[in-house]
Amino acid sequence: MSFDENKIYILNPAYIIRKDEYRVALYTKEGVNECSTPAWSSFIHPTQAMIFSFFTHQRSFKENVELISNFLNKNGEDVKRILRPFIENEMYLQGKWKDTSIYFPKNMLVNTDKLNEKYNFLEISPREFLRKQIELESKRHYRAPLDITIMLTNKCVTQCKYCYADTATCVKKTIETSRLLEIIKQASDLNMRHVNLIGGEVFLHPDWPIILKALVDHDLAPQYISTKVPITEKIIEQLKYTGYTNPVQISLDANSSDILEDSLMVNRNYLGLVKKGLSLLIEVT
Repeated sequence: MSFDENKIYILNPAYIIRKDEYRVALYTKEGVNECSTPAWSSFIHPTQAMIFSFFTHQRSFKENVELISNFLNKNGEDVKRILRPFIENEMYLQGKWKDTSIYFPKNMLVNTDKLNEKYNFLEISPREFLRKQIELESKRHYRAPLDITIMLTNKCVTQCKYCYADTATCVKKTIETSRLLEIIKQASDLNMRHVNLIGGEVFLHPDWPIILKALVDHDLAPQYISTKVPITEKIIEQLKYTGYTNPVQISLDANSSDILEDSLMVNRNYLGLVKKGLSLLIEVT
């Protein structure tokens, strides 16, 4: 494909490259832009990560070719040949190292002129990925998982007959909110993808707005929050405060008060409250 070497091409802002001991994790930060491959996760060779790190700076393609040539002691034309397949590639790419296949998502390197959203030049150093020992076969992450899940509480607003969870046991010692905020900071420092929140009911934890805001601020917001709690104006105001914009999934088992009374052990007002909450959510979306 033809392109202007004087233009700025960058590593797609949707993709993260993260050290993982003997290799590098490449994954999608979901919802960043429309030209990325969603839910992508693979491992790449450290040398490949070094090359991509040059495209986290505000430099033209031509400037990066020269810098990569000097860093790897390679001819400029050879560097261009290596890079061309990754420039706005419409399909995923496959390579090999020894007997291990290496996969890359679409649009690895993109022209900044084609990105509508704001982005930061991460300015990653290629030396960050220097490794003497290489291992690409293991599927588990060595340094940290991509995602973790925090169960805030086992309290519920329903007593679902089909539920597998133990909601009868009273949890006497819960994790302090201050400790949860420390865990969120650690997850951010380890460049994780998401911290998902579950219950019980997330909205029954007294400090859920503080915890969710911390996740949003650290770019670790849950993919969605699922709840059976009837949404109120107060909950909506608290959601606005957190800056959370991902889906809120309302779990409603039936459109019949009789069925809900029998299966969820709720009172007859429950259905009306859930419907009112849905209306409130629709108004603000």
